[in-house]
Amino acid sequence: MSDMPCPPMFATETMAELSARQGRVADALRTGRVGRLRLAGCGLGDEDALLLAMAPEPLARLRTLDLEGNHIADEGCDALCSAVELGLSFPRARLGDICLAENRISDRGGLRIARMLEACTAPGVLTRLDVRSNGLGDTSICALALATARSPSLVEFLVAHNPYGAVGALALCGALERAPRLVEV
Repeated sequence: MSDMPCPPMFATETMAELSARQGRVADALRTGRVGRLRLAGCGLGDEDALLLAMAPEPLARLRTLDLEGNHIADEGCDALCSAVELGLSFPRARLGDICLAENRISDRGGLRIARMLEACTAPGVLTRLDVRSNGLGDTSICALALATARSPSLVEFLVAHNPYGAVGALALCGALERAPRLVEV
């Protein structure tokens, strides 16, 4: 297994070169050679997330999906969550770490992440979820806290730097009480 970091973007890169590079990423995902897909800070948006979501089985075979510091909003988040849910139905699914920190995900996307988390019932799947520095308010934080408490494998759930208030903070405290396996919130 290898890491596949975000390749550097060059202003002189032609569309053909960009398409070829995207094809190499897709081929590597399909073969299962990639264990960690790190696309942090690559300027990815919803369209890019939709393209990634077109490969649910390879996504589910990853150990780590790192999309931190991009421009993914609710539409891309929804597509990725649907792909993860579908991918977990395939044999050899093992996605353990999803990082969507520092994107543009609002409460709507946060509610979708909560539904995805509830679908992750297989032992050992999704042990770490990072949604720091998005736009998650009390509504989605409460839903995520509830889903976290029900998750059989989640041990680390990172939500700092979101605009939730006292209601969300209380929900997170309740999740910690109901889920002793959580070591970090």
